[in-house]
Amino acid sequence: MTFTYPAVITPHKDDDGFHIVFPDLELCEGDGPDLEDALDDAREAAYNYQIVVMSYMTDNVIKNMSLP
Repeated sequence: MTFTYPAVITPHKDDDGFHIVFPDLELCEGDGPDLEDALDDAREAAYNYQIVVMSYMTDNVIKNMSLP
Protein backbone atom coordinates (compact mmCIF):
# COMPACT_ATOMS: atom_id res chain seq x y z
CA MET A 1 0.00 0.00 0.00
CA THR A 2 1.35 3.43 -0.92
CA PHE A 3 0.49 6.70 0.80
CA THR A 4 1.41 10.08 -0.68
CA TYR A 5 1.53 13.25 1.40
CA PRO A 6 2.65 16.77 0.53
CA ALA A 7 5.80 17.94 2.27
CA VAL A 8 7.15 21.41 3.00
CA ILE A 9 10.94 21.55 2.61
CA THR A 10 12.72 24.47 4.25
CA PRO A 11 16.48 25.12 4.12
CA HIS A 12 18.24 25.77 7.42
CA LYS A 13 19.28 29.38 7.92
CA ASP A 14 22.60 28.56 9.62
CA ASP A 15 23.93 25.64 7.55
CA ASP A 16 23.35 23.56 4.41
CA GLY A 17 20.71 21.32 6.02
CA PHE A 18 16.97 21.03 5.47
CA HIS A 19 13.85 20.64 7.61
CA ILE A 20 10.82 18.80 6.23
CA VAL A 21 7.26 18.93 7.58
CA PHE A 22 4.19 16.95 6.51
CA PRO A 23 1.23 19.31 7.07
CA ASP A 24 -1.26 16.42 6.96
CA LEU A 25 0.62 14.32 9.56
CA GLU A 26 0.61 16.01 12.96
CA LEU A 27 4.12 16.40 14.43
CA CYS A 28 5.68 14.32 11.64
CA GLU A 29 8.96 15.94 10.58
CA GLY A 30 12.35 15.15 9.15
CA ASP A 31 15.67 16.94 9.27
CA GLY A 32 19.15 16.45 7.90
CA PRO A 33 22.49 18.05 7.12
CA ASP A 34 21.71 17.85 3.38
CA LEU A 35 18.62 17.28 1.25
CA GLU A 36 19.22 13.55 0.75
CA ASP A 37 19.53 12.89 4.50
CA ALA A 38 16.55 15.12 5.27
CA LEU A 39 14.41 13.24 2.74
CA ASP A 40 15.51 9.88 4.16
CA ASP A 41 14.70 11.05 7.68
CA ALA A 42 11.31 12.42 6.60
CA ARG A 43 10.47 9.22 4.72
CA GLU A 44 11.27 7.17 7.82
CA ALA A 45 9.24 9.52 10.04
CA ALA A 46 6.20 9.25 7.74
CA TYR A 47 6.53 5.45 7.63
CA ASN A 48 6.71 5.23 11.44
CA TYR A 49 3.78 7.63 11.75
CA GLN A 50 1.64 5.36 9.58
CA ILE A 51 2.67 2.25 11.53
CA VAL A 52 1.60 3.89 14.80
CA VAL A 53 -1.70 5.12 13.34
CA MET A 54 -2.54 1.73 11.82
CA SER A 55 -1.63 -0.09 15.04
CA TYR A 56 -3.81 2.27 17.05
CA MET A 57 -6.73 1.84 14.66
CA THR A 58 -6.37 -1.96 14.65
CA ASP A 59 -6.23 -2.10 18.46
CA ASN A 60 -9.36 0.05 18.78
CA VAL A 61 -11.29 -2.00 16.22
CA ILE A 62 -10.44 -5.21 18.08
CA LYS A 63 -11.41 -3.66 21.45
CA ASN A 64 -14.76 -2.50 20.07
CA MET A 65 -15.70 -5.78 18.40
CA SER A 66 -18.56 -7.68 19.95
CA LEU A 67 -17.98 -11.36 20.16
CA PRO A 68 -20.92 -13.80 20.01
